[in-house]
Amino acid sequence: MFSSSLTPQLTDIAVEWKADTRDGQMMVYSFDGKKEVYNRNGSEVSQRRLVLGDASLHLRNVTVGDEGLYTCTVLITPEMAFGTTQLDVSVQPSVTLLPELPTITVGEERTLLCEINRFYPKPIDVVWFIKKDFNPEQEAVSRDICTGIPLPNGDETFSVQSRITLWATAKESDAVYTCQVRHKSYKTAFRTNTTLTVIDTPVLRIT
Repeated sequence: MFSSSLTPQLTDIAVEWKADTRDGQMMVYSFDGKKEVYNRNGSEVSQRRLVLGDASLHLRNVTVGDEGLYTCTVLITPEMAFGTTQLDVSVQPSVTLLPELPTITVGEERTLLCEINRFYPKPIDVVWFIKKDFNPEQEAVSRDICTGIPLPNGDETFSVQSRITLWATAKESDAVYTCQVRHKSYKTAFRTNTTLTVIDTPVLRIT
């Protein structure tokens, strides 16, 4: 919002919106009282709201590339005002826990994989939990876990994988394993889980 000691008409108002992004400074939108110029497709300033003192910039189809510091300059000769605002963009990841129904034979080894794809920004936290029948409380797992470094995708998002290796015993059948992901795009931690089925192979006796 802006205010003026004058009572301007639309033709008296000039507006510029510029953005400092990772690709440098760019003009996003401008209006000289008569003509609008859209340097970024999907940018808009309402002329109806402009005469009421509202020069808000609306952006459609926001992408990671739009993130940056935006500066608005309003000129009503001889008065001028400007303000800045930071646009932060986040992309929520797609999280998949594989296999969906893991089965393991006593004494064998099995790996559970948590795939976390296409998120932004890069910082992310992954924690594994286990809940067993004899202990209803979830416990954080700290051993036999390998979480990679987030790698860039071609669209400026990131992906990462986290693995947990299991050596099952019969008492771990029906244990619930949970992959928890914390990221800026979530209000609370995201969790996905799977239940482990352990097969106890009978001992073959020869008589």
